[in-house]
Amino acid sequence: MQDINPENFNEKALEVFEFQRKNNPIYAAFCQSILKKTVSQVVDIPFLPIPFFKTHQVGCFADINLSYFESSGTSSQTNAKHYYKDLGLYQQSIELGFNHFFKGIEYTIVGLLPHYLERQHSSLVHMVRHWMRMNNQEVYFYLHNLPDLNEKLHELLSQKKEVLLIGISFALLDFGDRFNILNSKLSIIETGGMKGSRPELTKIELHSKLKSAFPLSSIISEYGMCELFSQAYSDTSLWFSCPPWMRVCVGDVTDPLQIEEQGRGPAKIIDLANLYSCSFIETQDLIELKSNGEFQLLGRMNQADARGCSLMYN
Repeated sequence: MQDINPENFNEKALEVFEFQRKNNPIYAAFCQSILKKTVSQVVDIPFLPIPFFKTHQVGCFADINLSYFESSGTSSQTNAKHYYKDLGLYQQSIELGFNHFFKGIEYTIVGLLPHYLERQHSSLVHMVRHWMRMNNQEVYFYLHNLPDLNEKLHELLSQKKEVLLIGISFALLDFGDRFNILNSKLSIIETGGMKGSRPELTKIELHSKLKSAFPLSSIISEYGMCELFSQAYSDTSLWFSCPPWMRVCVGDVTDPLQIEEQGRGPAKIIDLANLYSCSFIETQDLIELKSNGEFQLLGRMNQADARGCSLMYN
């Protein structure tokens, strides 16, 4: 992935497409059913609808005992599963991604991830734990023990540490409501989740509340899911950008083959780190995409499942 750049991205994407069409039975069948022309450029590539990860084993291996990451839905939902043969590509992606977005700062990382540690197949927990391992630091994970989190944050800040707090949205809001951290300067990543035990909020409303609770902190958002090995991160004004091996396009709800490089519509994501699963995924997220590749989340498509990361938090 480290050799992928804007100049060779299209060439690499076409190579991955041909590999997956030959070796991924589910994706091959989907391509056969929908393709009407030869694929000679990226805009010709079909994007697999993300619900396939809930109903099929989407991958290039026939092994029956593959490991997997699982989406964080509720007991009433069918959770998506992202199967993998080994974690090498995922760990490479999250290492390179962290260095791409957060290079130059030595953070101490703290996770506020209620319920996630109790889930065996959480890609988010694996990512944050791997970040901590990269830093050679102690493991700082917190569930509902907010007083302990408050004590640890003040301890780290008193030691003049640069602290990166990553947490689900409503857990961060609850923490901000309960503790006086107005004078604390943190770097905060919220991992999304717009529905749950609190009233539904737009992304802008959510960040407005977080900024009130953490007025001195820098607050950004992560865009990720178990079906992707890579993540995008926003700036403080909620425009997301991708690492070099990931690209977001925009589709059309009336034409599954339509792909544009700017405009509004469902997000279609190319993640070349998904080498042995599927790198071309049509999500159920609505976005606004700028010509420079930055995008903003507008909401979810009608009938799309709510994100489990917030539904789990009570």
